[in-house]
Amino acid sequence: GQDFDPSVGVLKIMVYGVVFTCVGMIYSNAIVLENKSKHLFRLSSISLILNMIANLILIPIYGSNGAAFGTVIAQISANFVYDLINQDTRSHFSLKWSLIYKPYATLKLLR
Repeated sequence: GQDFDPSVGVLKIMVYGVVFTCVGMIYSNAIVLENKSKHLFRLSSISLILNMIANLILIPIYGSNGAAFGTVIAQISANFVYDLINQDTRSHFSLKWSLIYKPYATLKLLR
């Protein structure tokens, strides 16, 4: 009902984060198989720190929408920016990007 109207904005933002969460879950299994699990701790730490910083900045200004946006920013950074910076995981960037881009491009073609 109308009591939940304020959560619509949060849900609209968080839906984008679900994509990056799914990619991260697939990636975490792949990185363990490659015996590079030390990167999982780094990724989680980066995501945690970025989310905390984003929350400190965005929540006072945007409220719950700011918290949702901060979470999505942290997920994108942990899942993609880390791979671009770290030479050991740089090859994973294109794999992750294809997990997001190819289904999206296919859906656009079907419309």
